[in-house]
Amino acid sequence: MPRSAKPSAGLFGLVLILFAFPFTAVSCNGQVAYEFTGYQLAFGMEIQDLGGFPSHIGPYAALTITLVAAAIAAVAAWLGHRTLAAAVGSIGLLSLLIYNVQFYLQLRQNGSQDSEVAIRMLIRTAMWLTVGALLAGIVTTAYSRAEFRIQAGQRGTTLAPGRAPVDPPAD
Repeated sequence: MPRSAKPSAGLFGLVLILFAFPFTAVSCNGQVAYEFTGYQLAFGMEIQDLGGFPSHIGPYAALTITLVAAAIAAVAAWLGHRTLAAAVGSIGLLSLLIYNVQFYLQLRQNGSQDSEVAIRMLIRTAMWLTVGALLAGIVTTAYSRAEFRIQAGQRGTTLAPGRAPVDPPAD
């Protein structure tokens, strides 16, 4: 594994860890009633609603795509495939942002109509840290790819697409 691939692979791997922490919470009159991790939202789960009735949450395809994209990007970065890692990481970031927009629109549409009951949906810190880790992973991968090309050009080697430099044939 190239030395410069470690930080980006680690950042994409961090996304997989952050999915285990609460992404979203639902509060009723200021008290948190439910908290959902990224994995629970990505793959769905059964809960009992506030009235005691069974209800199903998720799966949210945008979060599932983000999770799969982060795993692929981590492996690609680890193996030195910087272009693939940056492209797939970008897809994951875009998916996560789409989920956040959908979440916001759903929040506005489903706001509590009862003036005595205040139900709020909250985005937790792990969600924002995931956005940051994905963005940092993409930037780190793109930077290491550019740095790699500059170093390869200075050594006079040619680049095979997505691979380590290939030394020119001996004369």
